[in-house]
Amino acid sequence: MFGYALGKKPAPLIALGSKIAATHDRLLEDHYRYALYLSHNRRFARQFIDGFPTDIQGFLDYGCGMDDVPTSPHIASAIEVYRSLVLYAMNGDQTAIDKSLLASTDGAIAESTTDWATDIASKYPHESLSFIGTLTRRQRIRVICFNMDDYYDKPAFDKFLATVPASSDETTLLADLNDIHQRCSALRSQAE
Repeated sequence: MFGYALGKKPAPLIALGSKIAATHDRLLEDHYRYALYLSHNRRFARQFIDGFPTDIQGFLDYGCGMDDVPTSPHIASAIEVYRSLVLYAMNGDQTAIDKSLLASTDGAIAESTTDWATDIASKYPHESLSFIGTLTRRQRIRVICFNMDDYYDKPAFDKFLATVPASSDETTLLADLNDIHQRCSALRSQAE
């Protein structure tokens, strides 16, 4: 499958589509969408973005099962796949912004993804707030305390939290996000 992707041959990949869908194997389907995207990124970008997982298992699975994939700078790990999503988010694609902010990560992967999520929120604050406003408080805590970086990328993080609100809803949401940030920072300080 990735041989076709790296050879920029989408036709044989498209022919595999119904067989892959019939497996109901999420990992295979995620890899298939990514292979299509690699074969012709403009043609299959929407499918890749819309199918990008936001749960930790789906996100981390992108890095699994790639041992047999031919080497390529584009197929290295979940970080490379996430970076493909970030490219669209940094160009203002709302779905990519949403998924970039919500993608759940852990460990070393989080070091790269949190910087990108913070940069996206800083570059597109109102679009980010629009999405974060649809989340539950628990999800907001995850985004602010874990998915964004207030340590290494503090200027961008602070810029996002200091966004001039465009509406009363944004004013309320920013107050809530600042409260969440203060609580997370206090808990981190106590743990040290």
